[in-house]
Amino acid sequence: MNASQLAGIKRDAFINAGLNPANAAAAYGNPEDPALQSYDWVDALYRDARLSVYDLSMSGGDEKTSFYISGAYTKQEGQIIQSQYERGTGRLNITHRPNQKLTVSANLSLAVQKNQWYNC
Repeated sequence: MNASQLAGIKRDAFINAGLNPANAAAAYGNPEDPALQSYDWVDALYRDARLSVYDLSMSGGDEKTSFYISGAYTKQEGQIIQSQYERGTGRLNITHRPNQKLTVSANLSLAVQKNQWYNC
């Protein structure tokens, strides 16, 4: 819908509501005015969003001890301008076997995320 079409709809709405259509013209412009400027609101609100994902992991050990460590970072821009999502994760697994009867394990994980909407 361009500006002339919007002004025409608003004028009709004022008439249907029993209000003075001149008030609609003052607020939204005259629909017959060729100089009435249109604005592309879809282009103003949306964008091609980017997605970035980074992952890193390492593992190793020997006969008695093994480990695994990993981390990830994700950043996604929203399709709506001024919005984005970020997330970071980390994980650590350690296993130690001092003898045939005993195994000690530790598993840790952490996730932090942020959703952000900016005020325009």
